Amino acid sequence: MKITGNFLGDLFGDNLSIDSIKEYANKLKKENKVPFIHFAEEGLEDELKIIWKDLPDDELENESISSIYEELEYPLNRGPIFYDSQFEINYSHKTWVIFTQDGIIMRDPTPPSLEYVLFRWDSWGEVLYTKHVKLEAPVILLANPTEPGVPELSISPVLDLKTNVKMWQEEDENGLNVTKSSYNDLTLETMNFAYQILSRFYVETVDKNRNSDKNEIPGHIFSLLYKKDFDKVIELDPDHKVALEERDKVKQLKEKK
Repeated sequence: MKITGNFLGDLFGDNLSIDSIKEYANKLKKENKVPFIHFAEEGLEDELKIIWKDLPDDELENESISSIYEELEYPLNRGPIFYDSQFEINYSHKTWVIFTQDGIIMRDPTPPSLEYVLFRWDSWGEVLYTKHVKLEAPVILLANPTEPGVPELSISPVLDLKTNVKMWQEEDENGLNVTKSSYNDLTLETMNFAYQILSRFYVETVDKNRNSDKNEIPGHIFSLLYKKDFDKVIELDPDHKVALEERDKVKQLKEKK
């Protein structure tokens, strides 16, 4: 099993299933918590990564979360609550996404920029779960912008007919067969999970901190995840040793400077 570049895939590995996602989601709902990946001295931030497969130059991007944080000068102690490598914004901007305590990190949707950006959660008034424009499926909508020039943003998975879309036929009101499509069951459950934790985080923190000088996040909302929770996937990843060697080389170069 390799690192997948997706939070649920990296957490569950070969045990990833609709049932495992539902069980985890129900546990978090019962406890009124959201996941929080704790980056400490164990190097987990170097081992978890996004894996992007559709850049303009068609090259595979394989980048650690730590390097993304470093480019943004974003503190490691504000670890992700969710991440995924194959999402798109407003049905057109293909990117990876990282949900953090402060906002959503992604590639800049302003062409031709490929910089990393963080959009703060409080730039929008609410988070909604609305219908996809093309499918019988939901999208996460960051709605009702609170600042001038900030657009609404829809967040949905990149569609692939071979891997995450299912199609079927049914009769319409005129008795004619029409083709319908949606996410496959695993992708739908991933979207449900992402929306549930984000909407819970909004209610418990973002809304309560509006118009406040302080961004107070109650510690009790976090269900902490440590390196040991991801170890099964990390240890079985054949690229793991190479990744660690590259990390050590970078650290040595920085020390020399």
